[in-house]
Amino acid sequence: MSRRAREILFVLLSLPFLVAIGGAAYQMVCTQRDTADYPPPGLMIDVGGHRLHLVCQGKGSPIVIMDAGLGDSWLTWSKTQPEIATRTQVCSYDRAGFGYSEPGPWPRDSKQIVAELHALLKAADLAPPYVLVGHSFGGYNTRLYASTFPTEVVGLVLVDASHEDQTRLFPAGLTALTSGWLSGMRWQARRAALGLERVRGIPAYDSPSVPAALADIAAPIGYRTDWYRTTLGEFETFGTLSADEVRSSRRPVDFPLVVVTGSSTMAKDLRASGLSQADADSAARVWRYLQNDEATLSSRSWHVIAEKSSHYVNMDQPELVIAAVDTVLAAIRRAAAAR
Repeated sequence: MSRRAREILFVLLSLPFLVAIGGAAYQMVCTQRDTADYPPPGLMIDVGGHRLHLVCQGKGSPIVIMDAGLGDSWLTWSKTQPEIATRTQVCSYDRAGFGYSEPGPWPRDSKQIVAELHALLKAADLAPPYVLVGHSFGGYNTRLYASTFPTEVVGLVLVDASHEDQTRLFPAGLTALTSGWLSGMRWQARRAALGLERVRGIPAYDSPSVPAALADIAAPIGYRTDWYRTTLGEFETFGTLSADEVRSSRRPVDFPLVVVTGSSTMAKDLRASGLSQADADSAARVWRYLQNDEATLSSRSWHVIAEKSSHYVNMDQPELVIAAVDTVLAAIRRAAAAR
């Protein structure tokens, strides 16, 4: 092989590495620029080795603590938090790796998330009692928190919340579909580290959870590599570690509980994702069954059906989430007055 041929071969073999290095540098520079242009609106609180982003509004007790769904940030509560703040103090936050929060230890299971939330509330001097509000995967975390720290929680609102048995009961077709989603997330996390998702214009945040008025904030921070990786990390433990933790901690409670069920478009959305009509209908039936089961967790529960909502009731019909919080607060205050 001639010297010229060897030089060409060397360049060709080196090109992927040079592109990868350039992409990683591009992603790092853009992330630093975005952080400078869009600073966190809340407080950055150290929880022991990493900081979490906390946004609080209003005054009063009990404090309402809101936990978003998998892949979502504090922005998912933008249509509900300001109104609830007129009733009492309410705080939303970014779990480690999402939004403005720094990445945390792995695995990203509910047990780890609950420990970090407890540390966050303590470090921020937000004393109990709490009313917890959890959407989707946030329902796992709020339920586990209530079981782990029962003396701190006086009420719970579950917004189309995940159920620990859904992975077991959903049809096989949906299980196969979610396996494909998981594989796609792994590749997306790799591409994001090289800046490719930024170039493609595909941020990590779940767009239905972010109102158009806040899209200018959401998109830049949504390109952070940590966001893609953490979404993957939470999804990997969702049906295994996290589900087992919630299942093993399940116990009856006597505080006020409101279950708000949405997913009115679930069968249609799953069908559009490639699931058969039979499996899509089966998944929707299972979801309704599991939502009914969650309403049995407390002897003082209400079950509300959001007939005009997708999975994101907090964005489609935020007034129902606000009313659910009002119901819990009223029940707590009536009991306190009676005592």
